[in-house]
Amino acid sequence: MLPHLHKLMLLAVGGSLGTVSRYVLSSLIHRFCGTAFAWGTLAVNLSGSFLIGFLFALGESRLIHTPQTRLLLVVGFLGAFTTFSTYMLDSYHMFQTGRPMLAWLNIVGSTGLGLALLMAGIGVGKAV
Repeated sequence: MLPHLHKLMLLAVGGSLGTVSRYVLSSLIHRFCGTAFAWGTLAVNLSGSFLIGFLFALGESRLIHTPQTRLLLVVGFLGAFTTFSTYMLDSYHMFQTGRPMLAWLNIVGSTGLGLALLMAGIGVGKAV
């Protein structure tokens, strides 16, 4: 058996569930709210942020603390559900550890540079 195969299986199961959950939630939100605004994406990002905060707190209080649980729920499920939640948790950790400038750099850099690179990618894709 491959080393760490059980870890990969946890990631695959969590990731599959996260992907399906993102699609279902986003589709439901778009059905009820329309598609003029990215309500589905907003709902996924905000609920993912809540969930990663909730799971982080459970981990801190040792209600959930196994590496397998973290792989399944945080890395697998939430990683596929939305990477926005991880981005928020990383920023939170920087604020909590006395590195507010790095936190703001992460927030502004990810958002601003992400949008700029999206636009660049669209430009390159259209030029090809």
